[in-house]
Amino acid sequence: LFGFAMLASASSDLGLARFNDPSYYFKHQLLYGASVGVLGFLVGFFTPHHLWRKWAVPLIALGVIALVLVFTPLGERGGGAERWIAAGPVSFQPSEFMKFALVLYLAAWLVGRGERTTQFIRGFLPLLAVLGAISFLILRQPATSTVIILLATAAVMYFAAGARLRYLAGIIFMGIAILGFAVLSTPYRLERFRGFLNPGADPERSGYQLIQARIAISSGGLW
Repeated sequence: LFGFAMLASASSDLGLARFNDPSYYFKHQLLYGASVGVLGFLVGFFTPHHLWRKWAVPLIALGVIALVLVFTPLGERGGGAERWIAAGPVSFQPSEFMKFALVLYLAAWLVGRGERTTQFIRGFLPLLAVLGAISFLILRQPATSTVIILLATAAVMYFAAGARLRYLAGIIFMGIAILGFAVLSTPYRLERFRGFLNPGADPERSGYQLIQARIAISSGGLW
């Protein structure tokens, strides 16, 4: 709902200019985005969980292969990033598929053996290896926000499964370290971070979106 509110606010002028309909993009997302999501939810809800568990390993393996294929001739570049795979007229982002595959994999992995939440060698270390490999491939695209979402999801699932707090702290530290390295090693991420901290320093570039959002909120122009 929050996403729909933001979409309606951000796209109304563009929809009016291009299609003479301020709610064009809102309705388009409702029809081609939310409806597909609801259908996927229903499929997932009514499919027995033991069937999902059988598909957990093949799906995450497929997700990793798709992430690697992004950097092959099958990959499609746009906006300075390599995040898509093009197959004829259809293109998709493997990182979005990985959000689904990782949740299934972690659920199946965590329910398998109790020591995976209490032992370092058999539990915490393999988890870090999986998360590190996936994070590396997605950061190369680059898609920093997706990595943050995946690591946060993994931390919540690990905590819910009964993991020791020091292991959970390790995942959080890993996420902070990856984010810090990603920001400091790439100029455009560092520019965005500085713009977030001080949008007035560069109001025409890195701080533009934040300043415009503040103007819209202060003027009551959310809708």
